[in-house]
Amino acid sequence: MKQTPKNRMFPVVPGIDWADEKHDICLWDAKEQALEYGVIKHRPEVLDDWFCRLRDRFPGEPIAVGLEQSKGALAFQLMQYGFITIYFVHPATVAKVRDAWTPSGAKDDPSDAELIMSLVRDSNHKLKAWRPDSPDTRRLMLLTEHRRKLVDLRGKLTNELRSCLKSYYPLACEVAGDKLNERLALDFLTRWPSFEKLKRSRLSTVRSFYTHGNSRYSGGIEKRLEAIEQAEPVTTDEVITESFSMQMPALVAQLKQLRKSIQDYDRLIVRTYAGHDDAAIISSFPATGKVFGPRLIAAIGTDRSGKAHWVHRRWKCSNFVRQSFHEWANETTKHSLWTRAFYIQAREKGMGHQAVRALAYKWIRILYRCWKEQIPYDELHYISLLKRRGSGLIKIIYEHPDAIRLNGPIESQFLR
Repeated sequence: MKQTPKNRMFPVVPGIDWADEKHDICLWDAKEQALEYGVIKHRPEVLDDWFCRLRDRFPGEPIAVGLEQSKGALAFQLMQYGFITIYFVHPATVAKVRDAWTPSGAKDDPSDAELIMSLVRDSNHKLKAWRPDSPDTRRLMLLTEHRRKLVDLRGKLTNELRSCLKSYYPLACEVAGDKLNERLALDFLTRWPSFEKLKRSRLSTVRSFYTHGNSRYSGGIEKRLEAIEQAEPVTTDEVITESFSMQMPALVAQLKQLRKSIQDYDRLIVRTYAGHDDAAIISSFPATGKVFGPRLIAAIGTDRSGKAHWVHRRWKCSNFVRQSFHEWANETTKHSLWTRAFYIQAREKGMGHQAVRALAYKWIRILYRCWKEQIPYDELHYISLLKRRGSGLIKIIYEHPDAIRLNGPIESQFLR
């Protein structure tokens, strides 16, 4: 029979309701059997003073701190104190408890800080205490997530730039370069920010720009020069051209800086990933590389003490984690035989995007096993296991060899 985990009794339990400028605190003192309420400002020195005084007040006593926010300035500051055990309580849990315990909404109802304290004091066996990941894991966690936000911002600004150009200078969308956020296109727009300036330039000058920008094979220089020569202005309204020609350089400047920043992130991420203890295990999986390898390490962490339900905790904790597993699982279909077969099988069953989600869950279980036991992934070994188990995936591999080839997308070869 499975033994029910016991609740750990902490003599001191502060619950913290986080806010931007101040934090409400409800502290349980088991010795006095009393609750204490307070408010502290959201300033590092004030928080440090409060926790140092708490340590001095209860020397050597185990202290459990409960709060909702698992990231941000408050969470990061608390992680440096070795004398406390941190429990992160999901906001949805607090909301459900609030609705269940205090349906009246009266002013004398318990505060969120008190609810958080009560959950940690009375039900910490149902919560997971925070355990610090290794410094390199935490570094990859922050770097990869921050990088993704910059990439998303780059996409947003690129769309704004394209919309801006279509309003007064649509020719640039055609001749600046294959991608508006790449160096060639940004340099083109910096040099020729308007239709008029481009038309006044000699075609030989533009050709030289393309040649020195290594654009010989990106769409054809002569085709672009012909488009420039034949183009007519989309508008002669000075208000339109003046206004949008002011906006365009501002967007280009931001995209140039983002491009540099993303490259800086890439260098640091690659260097950190190369020195990580789990890099060899993660790199053994298909389609990891310098993009997904660091993101997977950031997603799984370094705590090997748990069981398989670790997967679901990590999955639920962050949109970025789910996004990482989804995107990686989708990419593996280009590099792994059984994943292509799995995807085909799922689509034949009528699954849409759920096919990638199902594949992600399957990969997570395999990844967890290899990571926990420190065994590199072996594609041929896994396929041999599928054969011995009589998996239907093997039948798909043999029946649809064209669809399983690793040199083209599934959609074009099999699914019509």
